[in-house]
Amino acid sequence: MSFISAFGESVGYVFFIIADFILLKEGLKEERKLRSSKEKTTEEEKGIQKIRADRIMRLMAVFEIMTLDQSHA
Repeated sequence: MSFISAFGESVGYVFFIIADFILLKEGLKEERKLRSSKEKTTEEEKGIQKIRADRIMRLMAVFEIMTLDQSHA
């Protein structure tokens, strides 16, 4: 039965990693769109900062999941 539990855990890890990469890609597209505008407003700058902070948090989560798997081996 522990094999079933381990399999379910690994499926969850893969799911969250894929979801994070999809959201990272969407954030990059949104940041490019905000940066391409001619005039920079303070709201656009705040939006870019928010996207960058979100990107860092998601990358940290992905790296944490990757190191968790290696520490179990």
